[in-house]
Amino acid sequence: MVLTNQSAFIAGGCIHDNFLLVQQTVRLLHNLKVPRMLLKLDSFSWPFLLETLQHLGFGQHWRDWISILLSIASTRVMLNGHPGPPIDHACGLRQGNPISMMLFTLVIDVLNSMLIRPVELGLIQRLTTRHAASSISLYKGTITIFL
Repeated sequence: MVLTNQSAFIAGGCIHDNFLLVQQTVRLLHNLKVPRMLLKLDSFSWPFLLETLQHLGFGQHWRDWISILLSIASTRVMLNGHPGPPIDHACGLRQGNPISMMLFTLVIDVLNSMLIRPVELGLIQRLTTRHAASSISLYKGTITIFL
């Protein structure tokens, strides 16, 4: 099931929808003039990903394979048409890697569940009752959390 806050996976949705949601929510937080928090996450740790895969029942062989894929990922910056030295990745997933979106989807599903539960228990509150079930916006490689 795709939740409504996973705007990257809603048919007809686009990146501008997510940007407008975040922008409007930031304005709301500012206008409320009460202590609130906005967290923007652009990556997550690989141990969290591997633990998520283990929790979901992926075998050791699969997790080892994912670890290898993650550890060999690097990026080069083109400068005047010449690639610079490789920059090794230390966390997150590489855009353009076909498996990255699947892995990110698994991680954001777990993160979403971890944040919805405290709302259901009354430990944290949504911004308003008019908002979605949680105050989380998920779009591709970016997670924005409003508390």
